Amino acid sequence: MANNEYKHLISNYDVRSTVKYKGNKIILLKPISMQVPVDNVFCLDADNNIIWQVEDLREKYPHDRKMPYENMFYHDGILTVSTFIGVGYDINPDGGMIIRSHIVK
Repeated sequence: MANNEYKHLISNYDVRSTVKYKGNKIILLKPISMQVPVDNVFCLDADNNIIWQVEDLREKYPHDRKMPYENMFYHDGILTVSTFIGVGYDINPDGGMIIRSHIVK
C-alpha cells in the first residue's frame, strides 16, 4: 500500500490511543469490526507522515488468527499491543517489527 493510501486509512478511523516515542507518535486506530482495520498500529512523525505500520502478523505467526489490535501499552522500551481475545504482541517501537507473542488475559 502506498503512503498516500495509508494516510487515507488513518484519516478514516478514530485514534484509540497514542504513545509518544522519540519525537514521533505511535497510534492505535480504533477498529470498527473484527476484520477492519487490521495491522492498525502506525508510527507518525511530527508532520503526520507515516514512518511505519506494524509488521503483518502473518509474516511472523502464520497460524495466529489475524484481527485488529484493541489495546496498546509502552513499557521498558517495548510497545505491547493486544487483541480482543487476549493475545499480546511485543513490538519494536523503532521499526514496527513483532518481537514475540504472549497471553495478556
